[in-house]
Amino acid sequence: MNDKDRNINNGWSYSPSVKEEVNISSYPLTECNDVTNHSIINRHRPKVWAQTRQELCETLNYFRTYQSGVYHKDNVVYSYLMDAFGAKRDVCNGRVIISHGGGKSSKQNNGRYGLFDSQLTTDASVSSLLNNFVDKQPVIIIVGNKCSIVKFQVPARFCVLG
Repeated sequence: MNDKDRNINNGWSYSPSVKEEVNISSYPLTECNDVTNHSIINRHRPKVWAQTRQELCETLNYFRTYQSGVYHKDNVVYSYLMDAFGAKRDVCNGRVIISHGGGKSSKQNNGRYGLFDSQLTTDASVSSLLNNFVDKQPVIIIVGNKCSIVKFQVPARFCVLG
């Protein structure tokens, strides 16, 4: 691998294509989903949340992407949205999150969602995620209530975890 290829691919090797199933969360929301209620029940609920994607994008200066799950600028990722299109190997145990970044999910012929294209390291979002990893830059995690890998109930449509 020459220096030019190493810079483009960040020195990472990758599989040319990945086929994965997607499972939508079966965890229901709590009956009272009103995070604006200031009762004792809501004491440990997220401080930053939104009920629509538009609210999320127009309010937060660190998440301004209406369709992608990775908000990046100048090859740096600022925030990462985990929602409906998870992958089989995605994990969230409360302290560690492993998720396939880079998008490219689409509805397959069988009606399920999955990757329709390879997530190459030359893609801007994947390259930016790898740069954050190499530079040890933190990423703000936002979780949606359709996320299948979280083991807790998300009290609003979108919540900023931190």
